Amino acid sequence: MRGIIQRHNRLNGIVFSVAEFVLIALLVGSFGAYYILHQRIWMAIISCGIALNCVPVVVFGVQELVRGRVSGSRAGSFWDKQARDQLKRENPHMLRDTLVLTVGTLLPFMTLAAVLFEVLESRKGGRAD
Repeated sequence: MRGIIQRHNRLNGIVFSVAEFVLIALLVGSFGAYYILHQRIWMAIISCGIALNCVPVVVFGVQELVRGRVSGSRAGSFWDKQARDQLKRENPHMLRDTLVLTVGTLLPFMTLAAVLFEVLESRKGGRAD
């Protein structure tokens, strides 16, 4: 997963990826704080979980920026037309990696939602499974 995140950061531009995921974390984290204040615990857990999932992308991106600044190297971005062909050759499985990253990120939340749904349904209907 770490390799996929690092490739994502390089392909989209490290600064862009860091800014993107910082903004997502701040926005969704704000909703999490709102839900905590309004005692909507399940929505708060989900919102805070999504915000926390953004942290590894930001951390790996900042580490890469620091390493690049120290070494003086600069990775090509997918947005740079000259670097695009080389990046496509070096990363032939970009779509697969995106799907793995998306599913790997969402799977814990979908599992939590399914369990919570089952718990709430069993309490409402008084079902005995």
